[in-house]
Amino acid sequence: MDIIFSDEPEVCINGLVQKGLPKEERYKIMMEQVSEVNLKSTRQKVEELINNSHINMNDFKQEIENLIDNVIFVNNGTMKTGTFSPFETIIKKNTILYRVVSNELFKWAPPTYLTRVGRMNKIEESCFYLSFNPNTCLSEIGISKSDVVHYMSIYRVKQDIQTTLSYGSQFQSKVYSERDKIIGKGLVTFFNMILGWRSSDNLYTNEKNYYMSNYLKITLLQSKKINLGIIYPSVKMNSKSKSISSRDGTSLNGFDNVAFYMTNQELYFERIKCQKINNFFDQKNLYLS
Repeated sequence: MDIIFSDEPEVCINGLVQKGLPKEERYKIMMEQVSEVNLKSTRQKVEELINNSHINMNDFKQEIENLIDNVIFVNNGTMKTGTFSPFETIIKKNTILYRVVSNELFKWAPPTYLTRVGRMNKIEESCFYLSFNPNTCLSEIGISKSDVVHYMSIYRVKQDIQTTLSYGSQFQSKVYSERDKIIGKGLVTFFNMILGWRSSDNLYTNEKNYYMSNYLKITLLQSKKINLGIIYPSVKMNSKSKSISSRDGTSLNGFDNVAFYMTNQELYFERIKCQKINNFFDQKNLYLS
């Protein structure tokens, strides 16, 4: 059974939305777009654009948008979501999540007027960053036990939260056709190439990285507008990190971060503890057990 695509024949090729292609033709093009050869070529193009100091930002944005649109191929509503979608999951009630802050009063996401651009948020876009793994929080901030001015906040999820995935955790399932599995794995490779692109100390390069990840984030979220967040990989953690488990019980090393986009965060989360980093380190095994 093919389930990646819905029955609405709408695609995006070379930046232009085209309608009327039958499903079999769309699958053929999609298989080509996510082939190993094409993804390798796409990575090279992205790297060239990121490192090109002569391209202006507007031209960079247009080039990156076209690259992302061409690989994802589907437009709003075309990628099928629902019971068997490999690109969404539910973060269950009572799940524990972590966040590091510099002030214990910083309980929720900062107001929009204080929000700077980040990997998963545009400037003045409020985003509540949390993690399944406290080690990821520490690595993202780059702090150690000596940094007593930071605090580890621990949150409990108060109700189930439907969330977009940047990986597909059930491609082994029998409900997927072989070509669904090939396309799905290719998309996962591409998603995390973009979302996990390593930043540098160059502010201009960082601006490009963040624009690229934000454009992909918007594209992924708009396929299912009721999703309130997106799980994505940390660029700071290595493959030995303790990470969340997928829906089929396998480990997903590095997929620790969640960016949430709801204004009423207190309806979904309860902060159950907030303590200085040095105290957190002293009791670390308690939280990681």
